[in-house]
Amino acid sequence: MADIYVNSKWQIVLTKANCEKKVIHLFAKKEIEHYCPLNTFRSYAKNPAKLQHEPLFKSYVFVRIVESQADQVLKTPGVINFIYWLNQPAVIKDFEIETIRLFLRQYHYLQIEKTEVNVNDNVKSERGSSITKAGNVTEMLNNSTKAILPSLGYILISQLSENIHSDALILNNVHYKPTEKLIVNEQI
Repeated sequence: MADIYVNSKWQIVLTKANCEKKVIHLFAKKEIEHYCPLNTFRSYAKNPAKLQHEPLFKSYVFVRIVESQADQVLKTPGVINFIYWLNQPAVIKDFEIETIRLFLRQYHYLQIEKTEVNVNDNVKSERGSSITKAGNVTEMLNNSTKAILPSLGYILISQLSENIHSDALILNNVHYKPTEKLIVNEQI
């Protein structure tokens, strides 16, 4: 079982529109490791306003599989195909999946923006224009924080309220104040 985990890679599955939750339920039944990041937002359609959750990446579900599991993934109802990059299923770095998880724990009401895919980027992160961590890019400009996911080709953006600027950023259970500087060399 340990060998399977070591040889597994995160890949992106394209689902039919609005079928992400159905697909992750079926993946759970099949015991396929999966991740569907959910964005939290406030819905004002009803009174009082209610917190809602929807997939951050529409029609995308991430799966951590070995090659032999690909057919099992593709045979899941609601799955269209894998997302391909250069005629191969796109592989997402573990660190980028962890970055998405951390960013969603820290912030709510996220937006995503497409950017250039650059799989081999050695990226850094900044917050308050002064915190750097290898593996992702996070920067704070005005009232927003951004995390760039180079192999995925997206930027995560969170709009911040004014009272959040003084809060510390938490990476790997370490708190950093916005004025601190950290440079970590990690193998990705």
